[in-house]
Amino acid sequence: MDLDMQVNIDVKDKKYDGTLRNIVQINAGDLMNEFCEHPSKYAWFGALSEICSSEVETKEFALDVLRANLDEEKRMKFKEENVKVTETVIQSAIITDKRYKVIMEELIELKKQYGILKSIVKALEHRKDMLIQLGSTKRQEEMLGDFNLKKIRDHN
Repeated sequence: MDLDMQVNIDVKDKKYDGTLRNIVQINAGDLMNEFCEHPSKYAWFGALSEICSSEVETKEFALDVLRANLDEEKRMKFKEENVKVTETVIQSAIITDKRYKVIMEELIELKKQYGILKSIVKALEHRKDMLIQLGSTKRQEEMLGDFNLKKIRDHN
């Protein structure tokens, strides 16, 4: 597992360039700061995930519209050229069109970024659970330490 894997997110001019470690690592020596920073980190990546989801839907719609326009365009072109038109010929002409390929590549990249963002948000949920557990453990240790200290005082 490589937590130093570079993550590059760029959605609607919101960018994150860093590592997974920077996102999920917990400094157990400074839990109070970790507790304070976690909600904003979670909110930022969660919001970015939703923005990216919306961008995926928008790009899928743009691709559907382009597909419909290209279908009509290709049919008219083939008709003018007296080329026999079949669904296979039309579909092949659409997916090899440069405009279609550009939008499809953009959609693929957006889906990749959305998948990464969903994973980051899920990791931050696990991070929250770990912070809660670490906080509980620290309180228990402090209570046990106070109890042992009282026991030592009472014994003397």
